[in-house]
Amino acid sequence: MRRYEENLSTEQTEEGQQARLPQKNEHKSGKADPQEEESKGEEEIGSLRRIKREGEIRSILRMGRWINRNHITISYIRGNADGVRLAFLVGKSVGKAVLRNKLRRRLREITRQRSHMLPTGVDLCIKADQSAGACSFQELEEDMVEGFKKLREYEENGN
Repeated sequence: MRRYEENLSTEQTEEGQQARLPQKNEHKSGKADPQEEESKGEEEIGSLRRIKREGEIRSILRMGRWINRNHITISYIRGNADGVRLAFLVGKSVGKAVLRNKLRRRLREITRQRSHMLPTGVDLCIKADQSAGACSFQELEEDMVEGFKKLREYEENGN
């Protein structure tokens, strides 16, 4: 017998007892939570929802309109009428993973704080340019606010 096996219990689990811990989206019955299944591919950021499906992001980038600012590019398309959906794109050209994650967190926070500026019913892809990694929070915020104002203007004029 190996040393680590000395303290292991030899009792078998009773019938009806699960030998493993349930996943976070499982009920005691072992089935997935139906509410979580509905929102698969999306995550809430306040009243906003994140787009995670690659196909949806590609269609926004391909068919959407563009708003270019100094360090970010906003691509948007008319989407569902009930809210705003977002995707944040930060490529490897920006820098290493720590910098990309920091930039993604900054973009999410700016968007969360300024969500009242966004028109409802649009799907957005916010793409960070290579120069965005060296920007301060204030520079990013200025670019995002300018982009959101331009987006609101375009949507109000019906373009």
